[in-house]
Amino acid sequence: MQLLSNTNWDFMGKRKLAMFFSLSLILISIIAFFARGFNLGLDFTGGHLIEIALQKEVPVKQVREVLKQANYNDAVVQYFGSSKDILIRLAPQKDKKGAKISDDIIEILKNKVDSG
Repeated sequence: MQLLSNTNWDFMGKRKLAMFFSLSLILISIIAFFARGFNLGLDFTGGHLIEIALQKEVPVKQVREVLKQANYNDAVVQYFGSSKDILIRLAPQKDKKGAKISDDIIEILKNKVDSG
């Protein structure tokens, strides 16, 4: 049984079109790189990742507000797992070490968010 009647395709005849398409995609990606740059995440820039399990469900917006009041303005806060588990990402800070930042944030959240 023959599925395709014409199996003679001219791949080499379309090579210039394929090369033009590939080069244009490469050019677009180079222009996008210089125009926008990379959006480097925590893995490449360094920083702190803090996972906290709270006693009660807390809105992420409330955690963000509490951290802003404590001068952690660039904190990225999100749920992971359940609404009692909070993930906080922070950019590197020159004046504080990782353990000190973690201890501060845990203490802040324990006192202002998770109390009660």
